Amino acid sequence: MTDKENTLLIRDLCARLPFGVTARYYGPEERMVLEEKIEGVDVTCTEPEIAIGQYGLRLDQVKPILRPLDTMTNDERCEMCKAIQRDRIEPWGEIRQEGADNLLLCTVRQAVNLLDYLYQKGFDVRGLITIGLADKKQDKEREASYEQS
Repeated sequence: MTDKENTLLIRDLCARLPFGVTARYYGPEERMVLEEKIEGVDVTCTEPEIAIGQYGLRLDQVKPILRPLDTMTNDERCEMCKAIQRDRIEPWGEIRQEGADNLLLCTVRQAVNLLDYLYQKGFDVRGLITIGLADKKQDKEREASYEQS
């Protein structure tokens, strides 16, 4: 794992900790994959450690389980819009970015609300699944069919 990947994963995990994030890792016998909630990230060591279960594991031993953004439902989109608009009075200023077909206009607080919502729901906002630093959360039907086979 490169330093850039380490930094990306640490930043992502630390932002998710208040909302809870589950990860996969190999158990002590290296044969079984376990899933547990990450309890913390220790960056004071020479090599960062992830506190999970009763272990302190290296970053390359742990993969958070996240949802791709394209799995967001319509209900979640509506919920997200409400979360973003939660704070009406905004003393922190605005972010403006003009695109080809749209204009993004939101306050800093609304941007924070958006990220909080996406982290809380377990969405992969940094593309960790694509680059192999996270595992894709399976939907309920796929998990049920996998368990039956």
